Amino acid sequence: MIRISAISYLNSVPFVYGLHHSGLAREADIALDHPAECARKLLDGQADLGLVPVAVLPRIANARVLPGFCIGADGPVRTVSLLGQCPVERMERIYLDYQSRTSVQLLRMLCAERWSVAPSWEQLTPQHDITAFDGADGVLVIGDRVFGVEQRYAHSYDLAHEWQQLTGRPFVFAVWAARGPLNPEFEQRFGAALALGLQHIEQAVAERYPKGLLANEQAVHYLRHNISFDLDAHKRMAMELFISKLNHKY
Repeated sequence: MIRISAISYLNSVPFVYGLHHSGLAREADIALDHPAECARKLLDGQADLGLVPVAVLPRIANARVLPGFCIGADGPVRTVSLLGQCPVERMERIYLDYQSRTSVQLLRMLCAERWSVAPSWEQLTPQHDITAFDGADGVLVIGDRVFGVEQRYAHSYDLAHEWQQLTGRPFVFAVWAARGPLNPEFEQRFGAALALGLQHIEQAVAERYPKGLLANEQAVHYLRHNISFDLDAHKRMAMELFISKLNHKY
């Protein structure tokens, strides 16, 4: 069975729904992981195919990025946020979400190129209370946890929006990638399964997000208006721009 690592957040619920309702899940071992764990599994050979952070692609030998689908944003994404009780220009220390790789690199770029600030960096851990940062501390939070804490902070910076203000481009957080070529017939059916899920977003939310932090209609709105799933030419160019900046020292 092919081993698939998918993201455990709301933003991948349509993909997971499609894999199950297409019947493809019967041929695969599907794990739901946070983004950094998806990356680790693919890098370590514990997964054959994963919804992986874009920042890790240069480290995957012979990576095969599957066409058509991604977790991206063409405007505010809402679930990748720098939060704090003071403006970013006054933040002296920022805690970085351990569940993220791409968002961490994106924040470093934005601090250098958009805001011209140089805070110290600390690692967020599962033991930290992400509602309790104050003073000159900021915290990068990704995923569904943003829904529960965004109102607790006076200042919130949506990283996809800030990237678009800096570059004029959309942003791609994660893509489906494999360790080398896949069977063409499987790849075709995999793409059809993802498309099926995107055609049934309301049903996907009702089935796979029953007790989430958002009400169903809010979750559907988020998936339709904040997340952009189409890996089109504009997003590919944006992804290439981001990857080209990864070698910079921020």
